[in-house]
Amino acid sequence: RHLVKALEALVLPPDMSALLNEHLKDINRTEGDYLNRPVEELRAEATRIRIRMIALNELLIDGGIPQAEYDTQRTNYRQRQIEIANELEIHRKGDDSFKDALLLLLELCSKAPELFRGSSVTKQRELLNFVFWNLELDGKTLCFSYRTTFKQYVEGQKEGKWWEFINCLRTDTETRLTLIELAERIKHQFFDKPTDRA
Repeated sequence: RHLVKALEALVLPPDMSALLNEHLKDINRTEGDYLNRPVEELRAEATRIRIRMIALNELLIDGGIPQAEYDTQRTNYRQRQIEIANELEIHRKGDDSFKDALLLLLELCSKAPELFRGSSVTKQRELLNFVFWNLELDGKTLCFSYRTTFKQYVEGQKEGKWWEFINCLRTDTETRLTLIELAERIKHQFFDKPTDRA
């Protein structure tokens, strides 16, 4: 009973749910500007490097730079090009994955009590381990702590500051990547349908 009550704390009340949906729509509209800025900076840097490499090649051809210095600078430019390409790929994946991850987290939170009630003991245990840590019985009292993401989510609801939680997920790169990893686990543990294998 206490566990179900703790899981029910994850479910947004209808009025908050409507506000959250509006906030998510606002994020969707404005996110392009926020996310495109670092991508544009990386692309501009990549262009500057290409221009420098052309100039470096011309210097070598004209004999204005020793081969060893050319090789060193060219290696440094190539390394930075690889780093930029990797960063751009991370941004692309992160942009695509964030919204899906956030929606999965919200879906799990909204369905947690129902998932718990309708699951096998094994799935119930998985759900509890996923949402809580330090589940302990102290006599007849159940003591628990939410895992960090869920704790922030519940506290945000209580304080009416859930948008701060969402913005943190959206703007902090490490938190964003953690959410994406969390969403993959949510998807596979609670929402993927088992497939029949022939």
